[in-house]
Amino acid sequence: MNDLRQSFPAADQHGLLAAHGFGETFAGLWIENGDLGEIADLLRLDQRSARETSLEQEETQTLDGTLPFNGDDAVWIGPHAPGWSAVVGLSALNEGDARLIEGGCRMLEVSWSWEIDGVYPLSYSNGVRDSEELEGWLVPPGSVFEPYAHGLFPDSDEGQGDEVSANAYLILVGRMTGRFLDDDWFRTVGRVFPLSAP
Repeated sequence: MNDLRQSFPAADQHGLLAAHGFGETFAGLWIENGDLGEIADLLRLDQRSARETSLEQEETQTLDGTLPFNGDDAVWIGPHAPGWSAVVGLSALNEGDARLIEGGCRMLEVSWSWEIDGVYPLSYSNGVRDSEELEGWLVPPGSVFEPYAHGLFPDSDEGQGDEVSANAYLILVGRMTGRFLDDDWFRTVGRVFPLSAP
């Protein structure tokens, strides 16, 4: 894993996701497990329904802009960094989160829905049911996020919008997993699973 504890990405992380259709709603899990099939099983996804593709290939141009997964309820599971995978969708997998934790997976989650609540707290689980959330920009001493927060947050989050917070949370995820989002990440081949029966 790359040591990115004090690094910054070349591109705005939220901006990249928004450009690929995840501007209004996004749910991302980063899981310390490189076995995509095992992750799919823990999420109880039907592996027979999977299609191999990249997130970039899943983008559909609509009159309103880019739309991932053709607007369908689906998730993409793909490699992220050595030992880490990502699960990306338009809605949270709350029941799946619990199964991943029970499977012993260390996990980070970033999500937002601008129309409902804006950006949700950054959440972390160490795979043994201990979890921590970061809401706003105050990183408490001793927090799991503290070693990765250097130079990232100002003294106050006053005046900082949801997009700025989403970008900061994604930078923290990149620092903790050893990889930031970039154009190559969107071209990485993974598997798309429909979440509802055809």
